[in-house]
Amino acid sequence: MLKVLFSMKVAVVMLVLFGVLVGAATFIENDYGTQSAKALIYQAKWFELFLFYFIAIVVYNIIIFRSYHKKMAIFIFHLSFLVIGIGALMTRYVGFEGMMPIREGATSSTMFSDTTVLQVYGDNQGKEGSISQVLWLSSFLPNKVSQSFHAGDKSVKVKLLEYFPEVEHILVEDPNGKPYLELMVSNSKEAQTYHLGLGETKEIDGVWFAFGAPLLQDTQGWRFEQTSKGLIFEAPWDVESMKMDDQSKDTLPKDQTHLFDSRILYQSQFGSIVLKKFYKNATQKRVAKSLKPSAISPQWALFEVEVDGKSQEVELPFVQGVSSPWKKLHLNGVDIAISLGSKAIELPFAIKLDKFKLERYPGSNTPSSYASDVVLVDLEENLTMPYEIYMNHVLDYKGYRFFQASYDADERGTILSVNYDPGARMTYIGYFLLTLGMVWALFTRNGRFQTLWRETKKLQGSLILGLMVAIGSTNPACSASPLITPEVQESISGYNSSHMEQFEKLVVQDFQGRMKPVDTMAREVVSKVSGKKKLFGLSATEIFLGMMLQPEIYQELPIIKIGHPQIALDLGLQRDVKYAKFVDFFTPDEGKYKLFDPVAQANQKKPLEKSQYDKELILIDERINVLYRTFMGSLFRIFPIPNDPNNTWVAPLDVMKQLPAEDAKIAELTTANYFNQVGQAIISSEWSKADEALDFLKKFQHLHGSAVIPPKSILAWEIRYNKWDIFSSLVPFYLLLGILILVVAFIDLFRTKRVKSNTIFSILLGAGLT
Repeated sequence: MLKVLFSMKVAVVMLVLFGVLVGAATFIENDYGTQSAKALIYQAKWFELFLFYFIAIVVYNIIIFRSYHKKMAIFIFHLSFLVIGIGALMTRYVGFEGMMPIREGATSSTMFSDTTVLQVYGDNQGKEGSISQVLWLSSFLPNKVSQSFHAGDKSVKVKLLEYFPEVEHILVEDPNGKPYLELMVSNSKEAQTYHLGLGETKEIDGVWFAFGAPLLQDTQGWRFEQTSKGLIFEAPWDVESMKMDDQSKDTLPKDQTHLFDSRILYQSQFGSIVLKKFYKNATQKRVAKSLKPSAISPQWALFEVEVDGKSQEVELPFVQGVSSPWKKLHLNGVDIAISLGSKAIELPFAIKLDKFKLERYPGSNTPSSYASDVVLVDLEENLTMPYEIYMNHVLDYKGYRFFQASYDADERGTILSVNYDPGARMTYIGYFLLTLGMVWALFTRNGRFQTLWRETKKLQGSLILGLMVAIGSTNPACSASPLITPEVQESISGYNSSHMEQFEKLVVQDFQGRMKPVDTMAREVVSKVSGKKKLFGLSATEIFLGMMLQPEIYQELPIIKIGHPQIALDLGLQRDVKYAKFVDFFTPDEGKYKLFDPVAQANQKKPLEKSQYDKELILIDERINVLYRTFMGSLFRIFPIPNDPNNTWVAPLDVMKQLPAEDAKIAELTTANYFNQVGQAIISSEWSKADEALDFLKKFQHLHGSAVIPPKSILAWEIRYNKWDIFSSLVPFYLLLGILILVVAFIDLFRTKRVKSNTIFSILLGAGLT
C-alpha cells in the first residue's frame, strides 16, 4: 500500500493536482477576495494534508533508496525539501502577521492580526467563560459558525446567521413598514444616497436631517414632514430650487415651509439634495454590495447569541486589520461581550513614530514614495534604536519584521505591516541545501546529469537549429505595437545614426547616483512607459531624445501601456484599448489628473487588499510620472555640480539653482544650443553643428565630473550588453525547451521502455546548456 501511495506516478499526479488547486486560488482571490482563497484553499485541512504528504514522500524515498549511503548529492537535494517543508509548517502553525498603525509622536506595542477573530466573553455573577476562534468568512462558502461555552451554570451559544463582504441597505415596499425618504445628498463631495425613516434624525457630512421629528438642541438642518398635501420641508437658510424638467429656478426663503417634491434640485450653502423617491410603507433590507470585501467599507455579520433558550441577534460590522469595539448585552442573567475583527497582539517591545514622510511626483502630485522615521524601544534590553522604514528597507528585530505598508489619509500616521515567521530561517536553510544538492549533482562524475550530458555529443546541433526556427515566431519584438499615421511618423523621424551613436554614450546620473550611458536610461524609460524596447521603428534613444525635443508631439502619441481594462474606461477610452496618450490622463478644460482619486485610494490600501486593478493603477501612475519627468527633462541629469562633495549631477532645469552663476549660464546655453541644433539637423540633414554641440556637453562633463565618469570601455560594454539583450532573447528558447523537456519527462514516467525517451531527453538537455 505504501509503495503505491508513495510511488512516483501518484506523487506526480498529486503534484499536478496541487498546482491546479493553488492556481485556482488566484482566480478565487481575484473574484471573491483573499479571505475566500484562504477559507477554501490555503487554510483548508486538505491543504495541510498535501503538505504532510509531500514531506512524507521525501522521507519515504530517503529511507527506501538509502541515498544517504549511495548518493550524497541526491540525499542533500531530498533533505532540502524536508527542511523547507518543516519551515512551511512552522510558518503555518506558529507564525502570524498583521498591521500596526501609529500616529506621529505616538508609541505603540500593539499590532492587529490579519485574521478575523470572533471573541465572546460571558460573566455569570463572577463565573466567567469565553471563546476565541479565527473565522475565514467568504461569500463563496456557507460560513457555518457555531460555538458554545459555559459561564457558571449557564450555557452560552453563538451562531452566525448572515455574512456580507460589503453591505448596503435598500428599501423594500412593506405594508407593515413606515414612511421613508430616499435622498440624494451632495455636501462638497460626490453625491450619495441616504435613507431617512419617519421619526429619525441623521447627521450627514456635518448637516442634520430630520423626518417627522424635531432636530436636536443646538443643531441646524433640514426638517421634513408628511402632511395631507404631501411632503414639506423647512430650512434655516435660503434654498435655491431648480426643476429638472424645464430648468426653471426659484428662491425659497429660510424658516418657512415649502413643498418637497421629486425631480427638483434643492441647493443651499451647505450642499444640495434631491428626493429620489418617497416610500409610504417600507422597511430597510441588507443586501450584499459585492462578492469580496472592500478596503474602504466594513464587512458585516449577524450573530445569534443564546443563553439557556433565550436569544438575541447582534450586528457586528468589522474592518480587516482593525480592532473592533465590543458589543455588550445582558441576556438571561449573563453579561456578554462580543467582538468580531482583528485581535490585538502585544509585542515584547514598542515602536515610536517620530515622523512620517511622503514624497509626491511633480505634475500629478500622486505619492512617489513614503517612509517612517521610527524609534525601537525595548525596555528589557535597555535599547533605543532609531530606524527608517521604507519600501524594501525592513526593520528586523527579535523575529519580527516591519514593512512600510500604507499611511493615514491625513498623512500624519503610518501603517506598518508586521510579520512574525519562525519558519523563515528553516526555509532559508532548506534553500541553501537545495542549491548545494543541485550544484553537487551537476558535477558528480557518475551522476545522471553527467551521463546524459555525454549522450548529447551527437544530434544536438540539428535540434538547436530546429528549436531556433520554432521560437522565431515567439520573439517579443514581434508583438503588436501602437500605430501612428505616416505624417506623424515623418515628424518624429530623421535622426542621424552616427550622431545617435555618440549621443547614447553621453553620461547621465540617475536618482540613485549610478552613472550610466543615455542608452541605458532611454531603454529603461521606453520599457517602463510602453513595455516595448522600441516604438514606431525608432530606437529607445531616439524616442528618449524626441520626448525632450518634441514633447508636444509625444503627448499626443499612444505610448502608455494600459494593463487593466477598467483603467481604459476610467480614462474615457474603449475597454479593449491597450495604449493611451499622455493627454488622455488629463481633463481638457482644467487639466485635472483623471486618476488622482483612484490612485490615492490604491496607495492607501494594505498590500493584501490591493486588487489587480489597484496594482495596475499604481504602475500606470508611475508610467505617467516617468513620462512627465522625461518631457520636463528632469531625468536628463547631465551636468555635474562643480566641487560637490557628493558628486551630484543635475538636470538642465535645475542648473540655475544648483550651479554657480557662471557655470549655470554656460550649462543653460549649452543645453539650448544642443536641442536647437538637433532640431535644425532633423530638417536640414546637416548634423555637424549638432555633433559639435554634443562634444561641448561632454567636455563640460569631463571638466567638472571626471571623478565619477566611467571609462569609455565600460560605457561601450554596457551599450553592447543592452543591444545584445541576452536574457530576453533566451526567454522564448528556454520556454519552449522547458515545455518539451516536461512533455518528454511525463512520457518517460509512464513508459516501461525508456531508452528512446532518455535519448531525446539527453539531446534536449544538451541543447539547453549549449
